[in-house]
Amino acid sequence: MHIELLDHTKLSNIVEAGRVCYQSYHLGGNYQKPTDNITQKDTNYLERVVNQNGHASITRHVQYVFKVEGISTKTLLAATRHGPGTNFSVMSSRFCKIDKFGESFTETPNKQVNSLLVKHIQEIVVLHKECKPSAEDLAMLYPQAMQYNMIVSFNPQSLKHFFDMREPGTHAHFDIQELSSLLYDCIPKEHKFLFKSKLRDNITKL
Repeated sequence: MHIELLDHTKLSNIVEAGRVCYQSYHLGGNYQKPTDNITQKDTNYLERVVNQNGHASITRHVQYVFKVEGISTKTLLAATRHGPGTNFSVMSSRFCKIDKFGESFTETPNKQVNSLLVKHIQEIVVLHKECKPSAEDLAMLYPQAMQYNMIVSFNPQSLKHFFDMREPGTHAHFDIQELSSLLYDCIPKEHKFLFKSKLRDNITKL
């Protein structure tokens, strides 16, 4: 799985949203244009309001757009349960046959399962070449290990919830734990304080 951050909006948007709620511009948030280079005073303000007081709705004014390559169908199905604040544009099995998907799949720790997956995908390839079924009919045969590409966007509130449910150390499937970890790695370093996690901190200390 490969993930790239395509774009993100700036931390100052969250500061502005918080300051307008309390009309506290005399204490900060006076930026001429959107920026991640906010003052330490405003960083402390977001730390208190968002992380400590739980006023996470103001973080919805920031958006992260990721390109994800090689996500399994199983992980994609689980990820789409995180609906509010999350947007997906996914490779279409209606218009793309296996020649565009390729024969790649997400391996499991079980060698027997992987062997059956290889056999099954090879059978689909043969069927595609010899019988030329429609893309929609062919897609009915794709295993949950088949890999897709997608563009996905989160706001910080929705992404924090995703991390809380799916990060390494939770009971989530290993593949979506990897997705969670790679998404976190792609977040701009100036934004990472918005995603503090006791579980992640404990794993880092080990």
